[in-house]
Amino acid sequence: MANEYKYRMLIYPNITTNRREIRKDSYVVLLPHIINTLCKINKHLHIDYLLPIKLTNLKTQRADQVRWLEYSYQEGANTMRTNFSLNVDTFNRATSFKDTPYDILYTHLPEHTVQLTNLMMNKGQSNGMKVLNYTHWIETPKSNASSLKRMFLMNMIGLLECEVAGFNSQWLKDFILNQAKEYFNDKTLAELEKIIQVHQLGVDTTDFSKKRYSGKKVILFNHRGQASYTNQSFFIKAMEKLYKKRKDFEVHTTFEKASVDKYKWSGSKKMATTSREDYLKYIKERVYLHCGTFKGYSAWSISTTDALSMGVPSVLPTKLCYDEMVGEDYPLLYENGNMDDFISKVEKVLDDTTYRNRISKSLEKRMNGMVWDKQIRSWMNWKEMFEPSSFKMVGKDTKKVQECIKYIKKHKSVYTNQLFRELGFGSQFNRMGRIRNRLRMDNRIRFTLDGYEWVA
Repeated sequence: MANEYKYRMLIYPNITTNRREIRKDSYVVLLPHIINTLCKINKHLHIDYLLPIKLTNLKTQRADQVRWLEYSYQEGANTMRTNFSLNVDTFNRATSFKDTPYDILYTHLPEHTVQLTNLMMNKGQSNGMKVLNYTHWIETPKSNASSLKRMFLMNMIGLLECEVAGFNSQWLKDFILNQAKEYFNDKTLAELEKIIQVHQLGVDTTDFSKKRYSGKKVILFNHRGQASYTNQSFFIKAMEKLYKKRKDFEVHTTFEKASVDKYKWSGSKKMATTSREDYLKYIKERVYLHCGTFKGYSAWSISTTDALSMGVPSVLPTKLCYDEMVGEDYPLLYENGNMDDFISKVEKVLDDTTYRNRISKSLEKRMNGMVWDKQIRSWMNWKEMFEPSSFKMVGKDTKKVQECIKYIKKHKSVYTNQLFRELGFGSQFNRMGRIRNRLRMDNRIRFTLDGYEWVA
């Protein structure tokens, strides 16, 4: 007997790094955790995910519960967002959406959500699907200062297609809703307020074991360089100023474009690790202090929680999302934009290892509560999300519903494409999605990955 899968989910990606560094992309980091947790929350959920690479760290009980659909993307954040390369035929080759009734679309790129819902609901069989979102990035004058034009309005239109859109902090939600006031009326703003929910990101694991440090103390800047929002120029100026005063530290980086090799205080080339496990081990074993110097905009920084979860304190700016991450009383929050305050916080940690370790210890309970599985479960009421009666459906006495029930009962086990062929699905008024949602309410019918079984 085939495995039972009552729900089919398609996950649409958001990738902003180049192919050489794709496994460092925040989307690629968080996706396995989302998939693993959702598969535990609902063992009858099947997931298709689009990605250029196959994920290697999925941990599902059923081998056929998750399927990789190969998908290429345009490199460069704005290029990717403005490019909807999947025309109907291309998208169908990747997903078979014309013949596959997806129940949930989980999009991580709001700019493409309108195109996706139009394709899948109007041209496919998914007219009864729910639309979820996790928003990694919104283009605003502060987040994309160097861009002449931005995708903000497309961001908002995509969010309005969703039932739930996850933002990684209350700060980001408030910031974006304030930006939206320029374009939308009170009714639409109220709708956005309801749709956008805070989904704080998680950590892979935690390690607060004590570590002895010798030699120069390593300061880690593990953010993207040449990106205005990371404010690396501020960090570099601060390190230049600090190095004139003391020589007992060195700086390590992780991204190619964030290299500081030309400076005397650079301790190594870009961190060379072959896996995420090695990367976290490197932080634990080598790094003494982490720094984040975001200025006017910062979404939740996984690179920061990577350090915090390994017991490495981080010097972070005020007036962004970081007080939600570490608490308002965290002693290493510096006045945003104040270089002297930033350097003072760094020096205090460099001078006093006991002080550093005390801060590290104070973070342990908070970080233990951020392990991915706990965080994802807290995002929403998943039981309600998967409640069969909450999906849009046709009436129980609808002719097509009765035809489907009769056909499944007669043949005991049928493939979805059999129903399409024999019962004439495909026209504008005969999409499968809302009929499928009605069939799910009938406990005589068992859903499989590719069809339906009569179990009465």
